[in-house]
Amino acid sequence: MLYYPEEIETFPFRFETLHNSQLQDAALQQLRDQEGYGMEEFYGFQFVCKLDPDQDPRIVIPEALVNDAIKWYHYVGGHTGSTRLYQTLSTHFYFIGLKQRVEEYVSTCDSCQRNKNPGRGVGELPPRQATELPFEQVAVDSIGPWEITIHGIGVIKFKALTIIDTATLLVEAGRVENSSSAQAALVFENQWLARYPRPLTCIFDQGTEFEGAFLRCLHRNGIQAVPTTVKNPQANAICERMHSTLGDILRTLLREQPPATIVDAYGIIDNAPVGKQELLVRLQMFC
Repeated sequence: MLYYPEEIETFPFRFETLHNSQLQDAALQQLRDQEGYGMEEFYGFQFVCKLDPDQDPRIVIPEALVNDAIKWYHYVGGHTGSTRLYQTLSTHFYFIGLKQRVEEYVSTCDSCQRNKNPGRGVGELPPRQATELPFEQVAVDSIGPWEITIHGIGVIKFKALTIIDTATLLVEAGRVENSSSAQAALVFENQWLARYPRPLTCIFDQGTEFEGAFLRCLHRNGIQAVPTTVKNPQANAICERMHSTLGDILRTLLREQPPATIVDAYGIIDNAPVGKQELLVRLQMFC
């Protein structure tokens, strides 16, 4: 599990807290009668909102909560970058100059500067092919092995299986104990087939974990196997891009809050926040 620093333990956008903070912000209250703003009700509370014709009303963030909100979302998002952090906040909330405040905070985050890889790290992704239906095709790959140290001593190593829907960019990642095809098949069934519609095709590389039991799993579920080839090494590049993101998140979390026990280490690994929004941001940058 993640252990939040004391200063961000409380979620800043509880409706009651947000409502009371808006009432105490005189400058914000003056916006309610201006063009483009108005009052909207959410779960019994009235809020000053930004009204735009092309999206749902967004609650205006009071000045007193801006810094707390940025800190909280940045941390629980796995020290998310400024672009994703801004997009996350601006989906439902509004503040004049929010993008600048987010960029200033992320650019001065000590953990991000110390632990994240600078620059792209890997080459550009090939152009994406338009997919008509979500859940029609998934890309599967493995990441690791990673070594987790406890009290300065290397204790455990782990790998993970990553699965991405190439249309929606929905991501699932499951820790595996070894590189066997049986483990890969088990995680694929539990993390994906048990939760989402069955895909028609599955892309994977030439790793040994994608032989034997994994191929039998695909055949048993009527999924066409689409292995990459030496002549087409970028076919599964979407997974490699996600691995870069996941590596940044895990490296930052594990170094910021070093695990005291093996249980703590596995908790951080299993709960590392990674998902569709991070991939969307990265893909928009390189495609």
